[in-house]
Amino acid sequence: MEQMPLFAAAVIASIIAERTTATGIGREVISGDATGLTTFVTAWFAVRAAYSLAYVQIATYSKSMIRSGLWVIGSGLAMYQIYKAAAILG
Repeated sequence: MEQMPLFAAAVIASIIAERTTATGIGREVISGDATGLTTFVTAWFAVRAAYSLAYVQIATYSKSMIRSGLWVIGSGLAMYQIYKAAAILG
């Protein structure tokens, strides 16, 4: 749950970026998934599922770095998604 605000910010920023660059009456996005939102959401949930599994299963300190690595990957995905949205918005 600690990453949910960051995830929500990344999704909202991506939606705003896609809608701001949309054209036409139907407000369709020019290049489909311009920010890669679908890929981001899928990857983020996969990483979070792996993190949850690691959180429950890993009890030793030596293997806890796997859990930490998954946490960092999830945060990095969200930060990169915000960066991509910001780049589109200029």
